[in-house]
Amino acid sequence: MSKSEWKPLAMALAWTAFILLLLTIPSNRLPSSPVWNYDKLGHAGLFFGLALLWMRALSAHSTRMIVLVLVSGLAFAPLTELYQSILPFGRQMTLYDAIADAIGFGLGTLVWIYWDQRRGRNDEQL
Repeated sequence: MSKSEWKPLAMALAWTAFILLLLTIPSNRLPSSPVWNYDKLGHAGLFFGLALLWMRALSAHSTRMIVLVLVSGLAFAPLTELYQSILPFGRQMTLYDAIADAIGFGLGTLVWIYWDQRRGRNDEQL
């Protein structure tokens, strides 16, 4: 694997680790601010980025690969909530967080498909 192929994979892995790190922070240590009232938007945004990074890392250009990444991301969303429920310091599993995660991942996938198709058309015109 060349260096240019490693960068997208490293970014996707780092983003995944970042999400898991955020989930591991005890809830009483999360800062209190008006921004945190938008918790579901934050969940969706994290998973939106996750979808784009994994699509890029795995060069998801075929329908099969896009579906594989999408299914993996949609499985990861409730698993992160389950992970929070087993932590011993006050994190909770919520259905709405998992739904927000799934929506973010789905939207990221749609943006990837749109971008990938536009890029393909531009390559054909050259």
